[in-house]
This record gives sequence, structure tokens and C-alpha cells, in this order.
Amino acid sequence: MKEGYEDYEQKQQQESAQNVDSILERVTAEEKYYLTKTQAIKNGWITKEEVVKLEHQIDSNIAKNEKGITNGQVQEQSLTFQARFEVGNQMYPQKRTGIVKKKKEKQEIER
Repeated sequence: MKEGYEDYEQKQQQESAQNVDSILERVTAEEKYYLTKTQAIKNGWITKEEVVKLEHQIDSNIAKNEKGITNGQVQEQSLTFQARFEVGNQMYPQKRTGIVKKKKEKQEIER
């Protein structure tokens, strides 16, 4: 059941409004999980509360993985060349142009 919910969540995240196949895959995974869950509850293999707890646990793990946290360690995502270039440029302060000083001088001359 855990794998079914993980599959459904993965398909949901990969779903794209422009890609009909991805929507169909998500709906199929959702239906399969829902039927499995319903049957497990009906047969007494698991309670509704346990299902909710399992879903929250999986959602939490997925959220952590999206943030790059794996086994308690933060995994940094690699940067593209453009992103590294932009980050590198932000590290150096902008050179002052003296515009404010020129405006003050111009205001003093006008007085």
C-alpha cells in the first residue's frame, strides 16, 4: 500500500496539463491506490487512522526529498553555468557610480 501511495504522489507531481498521458497515469495510480486502501480497510488489515498516518509520513518524506534532505543530510543541487555566473556576480558589491553625489552637487548649484 505504501508503494501505491508513493507511486500516486510521484505521478501527481509529474503531471502536466499539456501532457494527457501524465494525467492518465496519475488517475490510474490514484484509482489503484484508492481501491487498495478501501479493500485493506474493509478487510480490517489497516485502520483509517493508520492510513492517514502512513500518508502523512510519506508526504513528509517526499517534502524532505524535494528540499534535498536525504538520511538527515542536506544535498545541494548542482547549479547550471548560468546560475553559477549569477551567484558569482552577486558576491561582489556593485561599484558606486556617484550618482547621488552628482545630484546633490546639481541641487546646490541650482540654489
